[in-house]
Amino acid sequence: MSRLWNPHQVYSKIALWLDGNDPNGNNSHGLPDEGIAFDSWKDKSKNNVKFSAFPFSQFNNPEFVIEQIAELSVSGGAGYDNSSGTAGRHLEIELAPVSPSAGSDKVFVNYTVVSGAVTEVTSISGNHGYKVGDTLLEVVDQNSGNTNCVFTVAKLHRKGAIVSGGQNGNGSIDSLESEVLSKPLGSYLRVVFAANIRARDYSNISFIGLDDTSSGTNDVFFCQDDSGNDNKVGIGVKYRSSGGQLHTYMQQSDENVPHIVSVTLDSDGFKVHLDGQSIFTPVPYPDPVLPQSTYRWTIFNNVSTNPYVTLKSAGMLHEMLVFDEPLSDEDSQSVHGYLSQKYHIPLNSFSKYYEATAYANSLFNGANKISPRQPIQVVKMYLDFCDNVYGQTSSGQSGRSNCTATSDAGNECYNTRHTCQDLNNFRLSTSGKKTYTFTSEVGSTLVGQLPNSHPALIKITSAPVEIVPTKGVSLRGSINIELRDFVSTDSDSDPYTTTRNIIALENGTYFSKLIQRNPHYINRPIEIYDGYIDYDGKIQINDGKKEYIIDSLQLSANTLKIKCKDPMSLADELKAKVPTPSKFSLKVAMGHGTKNNQVLRINNLDATAAQLESYFGTTGHCRIEKEIIKYSRNAGDAHIDFVESNRGAWGSKELASPDEYDAGELVQKCVVFGEYDGSGDIVTINDAAYELLVTEAKVPAKAINNASGGQYSWADQKSQWLSSYRVDAIFSEPKDVNKQISQLGSMVGVNFFYDDLTSQIVMRAETPELDSSVINTIDDSQIVEHSVKFINSEKERVSRVYYYYNFRDHTEDRDKPRNFKNLYVAIDADGELPVEYGKESSKTIYAYGITDTSTATSVSQRILSRFKVTPKTVTFELDAANTNITTGDHFFLNTRHIVDFNGVPTTLEMQCLSSQFDSKKQVNKIKAKQFRFGTLNTAGIAADDVAAFSTGGGTGTELAPYTGVRSSNAYLSDANHITVELLDGGQGFGNSETITFSPASGATRSLAVTYTQSGGVVQSIDSVSSNLASGALPTVVHNGYAETEILLGAGSSGTGLQIKITKRARMSGAQEPYTVA
Repeated sequence: MSRLWNPHQVYSKIALWLDGNDPNGNNSHGLPDEGIAFDSWKDKSKNNVKFSAFPFSQFNNPEFVIEQIAELSVSGGAGYDNSSGTAGRHLEIELAPVSPSAGSDKVFVNYTVVSGAVTEVTSISGNHGYKVGDTLLEVVDQNSGNTNCVFTVAKLHRKGAIVSGGQNGNGSIDSLESEVLSKPLGSYLRVVFAANIRARDYSNISFIGLDDTSSGTNDVFFCQDDSGNDNKVGIGVKYRSSGGQLHTYMQQSDENVPHIVSVTLDSDGFKVHLDGQSIFTPVPYPDPVLPQSTYRWTIFNNVSTNPYVTLKSAGMLHEMLVFDEPLSDEDSQSVHGYLSQKYHIPLNSFSKYYEATAYANSLFNGANKISPRQPIQVVKMYLDFCDNVYGQTSSGQSGRSNCTATSDAGNECYNTRHTCQDLNNFRLSTSGKKTYTFTSEVGSTLVGQLPNSHPALIKITSAPVEIVPTKGVSLRGSINIELRDFVSTDSDSDPYTTTRNIIALENGTYFSKLIQRNPHYINRPIEIYDGYIDYDGKIQINDGKKEYIIDSLQLSANTLKIKCKDPMSLADELKAKVPTPSKFSLKVAMGHGTKNNQVLRINNLDATAAQLESYFGTTGHCRIEKEIIKYSRNAGDAHIDFVESNRGAWGSKELASPDEYDAGELVQKCVVFGEYDGSGDIVTINDAAYELLVTEAKVPAKAINNASGGQYSWADQKSQWLSSYRVDAIFSEPKDVNKQISQLGSMVGVNFFYDDLTSQIVMRAETPELDSSVINTIDDSQIVEHSVKFINSEKERVSRVYYYYNFRDHTEDRDKPRNFKNLYVAIDADGELPVEYGKESSKTIYAYGITDTSTATSVSQRILSRFKVTPKTVTFELDAANTNITTGDHFFLNTRHIVDFNGVPTTLEMQCLSSQFDSKKQVNKIKAKQFRFGTLNTAGIAADDVAAFSTGGGTGTELAPYTGVRSSNAYLSDANHITVELLDGGQGFGNSETITFSPASGATRSLAVTYTQSGGVVQSIDSVSSNLASGALPTVVHNGYAETEILLGAGSSGTGLQIKITKRARMSGAQEPYTVA
């Protein structure tokens, strides 16, 4: 995938950069706790402008939030108006059944109404303070007293922001201001920000201000509350021109709606864009006068000679970029696309930036293409660092120093937990991280560019992440770093070095002291940068950032060796198991049947209600020996209930009478997805894997994008390829999380791997890239000479797929065929003939989490289609100046080494399995495998009549539709299409009798057939005339049938007919994917 654009691409033009996802400027490794009072915001620009809150003693501070509602589920409700002009209007709702809890606010939504009921939420305004599971109701009744719809928070977005204004935009007085600056602004200024502005009951209140602290006359206002209107805000600018007049240009907009605002001030006047669309007609405007002597930036504050005025703005600011040099139109588009993707704010559909893609045009600002190159490597290690100041207290105020240690000066701690003298107040809630930076030895070049860095880096070696097709989870990536030890003044690591009565240079080496003070380094973040020094001596490293976690530190022979792993290693066997191993056991023996009020034991004591609530909750499934039981309990009960009807769940065997489970028998809580029989709400692989990794294995949530939109969206992969693949599985025996995810991934044809360049865990379906325009082509001009090597991967050819599914008993072994009810076999019969490969090569999948035939069929056919011809594996090297292919990417390989039957060079579609950068050789080492996926079928939607079977001149019939054009094209078809296998022809049948069918047990079904008989015995079923002719719509009369079923048939005289039916969609050859035209 192409690298996403980020502001570092235009870093030299940025005068101010405030990032809500990274407010401490440490790449989001140390974030404030949600809702904490926030008194500084790190400027990430080259100017490092200092921002702080107004003095805490006088005012409240803005708060930090990191998550907002991304998805609301709806249930219940009736009587909503869906007449013309009302469906999809704004509906004001708030947390129910009581007033919103502290920190949460009102939410505005657009919704869809069908037949008087709310069916879905189509858009959600800015919000904060909610968590998954919270419910919201209408503030004002929208359905005339009928049953109200209940809105439940289903998913949250990562959308960092600084919030001011408190509940409903009124109340607390919260604002930030920069230090006073004296750098001249010149005649050009562009401010671009992503925000959600709330209305206040005051007029002329600025959201962002530029305060002229010298003359007080040339203030600039960016967006204002609009004339006291309590639900409108003004989008625009207010400034003074060279003639001294004050000019206001504000357009009213609804409050509490996320927007991207861009305001440009230059010699031509001004320009304002709202979500990429210009909102003021381009005409000559008065030229603005910007502060030129001293000034400061204000946020949420009306600029004034008195900064402590009580009129403050309200809302949330996600990110703010200030440019002091003009941007190209291409970079302007990238800025908008960057903010839109990052904060899930849609751009105006009429804007030239609509659907802007923020991809980088060049990496390292071209420094990787200069000759000779000047490579540089940087390592940044982030270790825990207490936010308190030694000995300072702030009366317990959130977000302030609260250290009560009292040692004499010179005996302070080192702000690490291991050296802490007041552990009860050890605090990591504001930033909690200190950055330790080490570089390769490049002399004085880095002076002023990387503060407190040390030229101690010896070398970095790596083993890349590698995709293993059909295995589910990739091979782990790892990094090894070696740093040379040295002596230091401790000025960058000891906050109290000036008070200590020691000479740091004479007391131990740098790393010996670092390890002694910081023994808690495992799983802490570490970044490795491969970059370059450009013509101007500036370092360009951000496009080469890779993120890992520390696995070990070893100091030996004056060398510190650091081993690093990717975050998915947190789910490995020795670190995380699912379900969490239980410590609970039965207090007394338990027999079969209903057994309520069962007391459990933990640590040789009776479990308390709180202990049971923490582990078991109020309902779920547990396992005792070989039985799975659904349990329930009340929140305040110190016991648990087992009802007979809920025993022997998930195919397990209920304990038989008179047997008993012994006292002390382990009671293991289970993790459940879906239902044993495949009924109920669908759970898809993205949600199951997210819960296993984040909830169970504690992998950082920021490493996974399970929301729609943005880079590497799991939800988008699901929507495109996996929405019908439901996962129905229960985990009742603790096993490592990665193994469980690997098995689930292989069941549905998905690979999980870590992309270190984006710090994201990627979920990618094993499917082709449909849009060939986004696929790069690699040819001999980019490949390092003599680096190409081909391997025919004979062992990876597959001629048949054995797909076992529909697991019988979820306590049994998952890799034994006898434990599955169904087997689907996909065979490439031609490939096994002596004239071709001449032997069987099989792939077996034990799909204990799959219950339906359609998934078994689809996944098996995908595997067979990709691997029935021996795939080619290729390795080659790309120079660092050329196109960078990353793991998982599809690309076209065009080289003289690949030719067709006639020896003419041809192109292969490949998938990159691994990409490894060699810093010494300055090449990317690529390993890729041919991506063959049979033929691509183009689908059409057939008309609802018999003639559709002969579309395009074919002569297809209902029983044999795949002739003519239908032999090569796919068509959307009847999901309930029935095919028939004759098992017993019965006796006594005449011609054209109406046959009534019944299942072996159950009611009569609506199934109409034509048949041929001889001597009263049915010889063949010729057609199922109740199937729809074209397959354009579902056959409702077949809704009651199972996917496979044996039916008994009788006519007016005939009896004993027995058939086996199969119900599934009819598509050409079960080949996928389908491009629907």
